[in-house]
Amino acid sequence: MVPEKSSSNRVLTLHGVRLQYRDRCVGRVRLPINRHEDFILEFNRTYGEIDMHLEPVQEVDKKKSPES
Repeated sequence: MVPEKSSSNRVLTLHGVRLQYRDRCVGRVRLPINRHEDFILEFNRTYGEIDMHLEPVQEVDKKKSPES
């Protein structure tokens, strides 16, 4: 999760999800800060019939370890 500021200067949290349409990733999605798990479940239930769904993205920590 990465805190960012929106155009209205509210702090938002990017949750690691992407929008899939059929077998293609359409892009990343900015989710509500509260109850994002419920949002994903409801979205997938609503749009699953047209092969559109949200899925988690596994983030890789790009910082180098102190040993390297």
